[in-house]
Amino acid sequence: MRDSLAGSAFLAGRHAGSPRAVIVLNRVENLSSDVISTAEQWMLVARVRSALPIREMARQRHIVFQITPERYELLREAGFEGPLENPMPPTHVMAATIRSARRSGRVEADVTDRRAEYYHLEYRITEVRSRIVVWSDGFDLKRQAAGRVID
Repeated sequence: MRDSLAGSAFLAGRHAGSPRAVIVLNRVENLSSDVISTAEQWMLVARVRSALPIREMARQRHIVFQITPERYELLREAGFEGPLENPMPPTHVMAATIRSARRSGRVEADVTDRRAEYYHLEYRITEVRSRIVVWSDGFDLKRQAAGRVID
């Protein structure tokens, strides 16, 4: 994600002396087949935002990532221990969408020996004033189980 965002037209030419960009993470939409609690959805976004490569890139490009203050307590309850900033007026908003697909291996009498979950996370950054999407990209994750998995 860092490489995609760093190479985007949105960040081209930005540096530590650029005017501060405040990106507020304001929405996570779960379109996956899994029930993912609101806290877990926001935890996923918070962990990406607080990952060292993203924080370092943000520092170098004078960007601040924020989560809406309403979500702070939810994240703390879910066990998030990363830094949460004091809110600033946003220049951009970031949204995330989670999608999934389930696959299984050999099936005999309604029992499968392999199961895989494929997740696609899409992130979008929109400029507040113009409402133009300035960056969007998707990332895939896979979770796999083997053995006697009863569906």
